[in-house]
Amino acid sequence: MELSISDAIIEKPIRFSVGKSKLCLYPPTLGKMQILKNLYFSMDVNMKLLSINPLAETLRVCTEKSDIVCQIIAYSTSDGKKSVLDIEKILHRAKFFEDNISVEDMATILTIILSNDKIEEFIQYFGIDADREMKTQISRIKGEGSSITFGGKSIYGLLIDFACQRYW
Repeated sequence: MELSISDAIIEKPIRFSVGKSKLCLYPPTLGKMQILKNLYFSMDVNMKLLSINPLAETLRVCTEKSDIVCQIIAYSTSDGKKSVLDIEKILHRAKFFEDNISVEDMATILTIILSNDKIEEFIQYFGIDADREMKTQISRIKGEGSSITFGGKSIYGLLIDFACQRYW
């Protein structure tokens, strides 16, 4: 878990290759997550089947919606705002993936992308989920129309605030 936390803080990419091309899956930024969210919805993932048999569901999605999956992979291998917003580059890269990787490899990469979000694991590991419950109780007591903010609103703010309080 400590290694995962370290990788998240330094935003370590996951490296892989397709033929002679070496690529990286970069951690999603807020903007990239918004773009990807729309693509995730358009994949029509069966959440029940995904929880029962993730491999079968990702293979089905990659077979039926390979163009969308390749766009997700293209966005996930783009780093920086300029690269993410270059739609021609994204579409070119998506076409590259569609032409050069098998459905099985596409499903493996999609599984890595979907499982790369470890925010909830970090929240439980650091005990921040207990802090959430306390905030909810305080907000209920304080009444409607008021708000209380503890720590940051980003994953880094939450983790760093908690770590500073706990370890000085």
